[in-house]
Amino acid sequence: MSAETTDWIHDFLRRRTLEHPDGRALYAYRCTAQEFATLTETLEQNAPLGSRAGNAVIRAFVLYASEWWQRRYDGRHWAWEPLLASIGWYSVDYPELYEHVRKAWNWWKVDLVRLPTSIRYLGTFACQGGLPLALVGDPGSRVTQYLRAVLKHAAAYRQFVEDPIDLARDQQDLLRPPTLRRDYVFRLAADLIEAVLDLQSDAQNDDPLNALDQARPDWRRTMPLDLEDKRASDLLTGLLREAAQGQATPVNDFRVERFLRQTGVGWRLGARVRLPASISANNLARQLRVPEDVLPPRIEVRMQSELVIGLYAAQSGEFLLPPSARSSTEFWDSEAAEEVRLRFLAGGEVGEPLVPS
Repeated sequence: MSAETTDWIHDFLRRRTLEHPDGRALYAYRCTAQEFATLTETLEQNAPLGSRAGNAVIRAFVLYASEWWQRRYDGRHWAWEPLLASIGWYSVDYPELYEHVRKAWNWWKVDLVRLPTSIRYLGTFACQGGLPLALVGDPGSRVTQYLRAVLKHAAAYRQFVEDPIDLARDQQDLLRPPTLRRDYVFRLAADLIEAVLDLQSDAQNDDPLNALDQARPDWRRTMPLDLEDKRASDLLTGLLREAAQGQATPVNDFRVERFLRQTGVGWRLGARVRLPASISANNLARQLRVPEDVLPPRIEVRMQSELVIGLYAAQSGEFLLPPSARSSTEFWDSEAAEEVRLRFLAGGEVGEPLVPS
């Protein structure tokens, strides 16, 4: 075990008032540019020999690999070779590192990204590093356009999914270069957009990041972005403003979203019903083709299959859909291709069935 590498890790944690890792994502330790530079030098001088690698060296390496993804990855094929070459580990056969890396992740208290039959080492580095800064440069970049699309999509439909990664995956055709179309990138995008939607209510002024510093002092630690970098802070500022604008103009109609999802056996057609979180009594009466004064105080929404997907309650001229009364509904294949008809009930049928747009 290299004493130099051990000392580097000890000092890195001590500067964060820690004796041991606490299980946060590695990007949340906020490795500085100076620390990254000294870490690079330390690893250049401590390449493992064959399958022999000191614990401290590999613990430092997994932090370095995650930071390298965020700081240096440029969108090309994500592979071991350029990562190892960046610290001069040319003679290292990366499969020999697997067992050491697994133990290092356990030491950092971080879970590996796993598929049913394999472990994704590079995917774990990516998820722990955060979004690559080189790819979120200007407002017109393809990655920025993709994130904006995911934000709009998630704002409308996140109530219908258990994991927002599905919504990030839905927009993957917008993601360039295609080498980024990986679950670990979808995971980072989903985590970022979920954070934006959760934070935007406290970011309502001309300087949203400063507003968040005042309202939620620890919020930066949770972001998969290095906000010391102007590219990242500009991206987040733009997303927060866009989220706030979306909240200011709610959509008051019923919609069906249809999408394609790739599975192990090919592409499947899926569909979700989107119910507005609120709708005026006048608008609801018009869509159901009934007088407004006959609307009951509570209305249940059902699919033609009798599945209940929502329950509206009247309040001050509006019908509201509380989060606790929402259902997450997806349907697939031939059922997803069929016309959707919604029925509104309060004891008996209220108005005519509604066909969402």
